[in-house]
Amino acid sequence: MSDDCPNVSRCELFPRLKTDSALAFCLEQYCHADFVRCARYRYAQEHRAKPPADLLPNGKQLAEAG
Repeated sequence: MSDDCPNVSRCELFPRLKTDSALAFCLEQYCHADFVRCARYRYAQEHRAKPPADLLPNGKQLAEAG
């Protein structure tokens, strides 16, 4: 898959992923690639609600990743 995630423009975490080098891997693995694997995307699809602000694309919470 080579398309960007359709939620990029409204994702709370996206700006941080762009500026935090420790989280930048998420951009290539999820936001600009296989976004259907993204925990944030799946959460939004399943719950029809905005995902928690600290939920990372890999399913971990931001505090766990740091």
